[in-house]
Amino acid sequence: MKKLASLFLIFATVLMLSACSASKPEDVAKEFVEASYKEDADKMLSLIHFPEEEKAKPGVEEMVSGKIKGAAGKAKERAERKGGVKEVTVLESKMDEANGLGMVKIQTTFKNDGSESEKDNVKLIKSDDKWQVRL
Repeated sequence: MKKLASLFLIFATVLMLSACSASKPEDVAKEFVEASYKEDADKMLSLIHFPEEEKAKPGVEEMVSGKIKGAAGKAKERAERKGGVKEVTVLESKMDEANGLGMVKIQTTFKNDGSESEKDNVKLIKSDDKWQVRL
């Protein structure tokens, strides 16, 4: 009985982890934009592709991290001025699977009536069989 319970727990954990990770390019782009309006720079950074040659350069990751944190703070301020985020929607998705590149057009609507929605183009790259944001 304990083995059955352990197997069930392992299966449930694997299922939850796989459900939480975005595998479709549209999901990655949407998560990235949602994280920006929540000022979740750590989430944003986890979705960004850092080429190995860039990681090797001193200070690059720290510089990108600082810029992402600043951009996330500004996005959250904008969202708060507009009453918060109502909905983030994928408008269009263009993928070049052969080259592992893509672009997803996202629209963010806000809770305040009359607040203008915002549109973002999120560039993506497929690396190690997963889609990531390309800066």
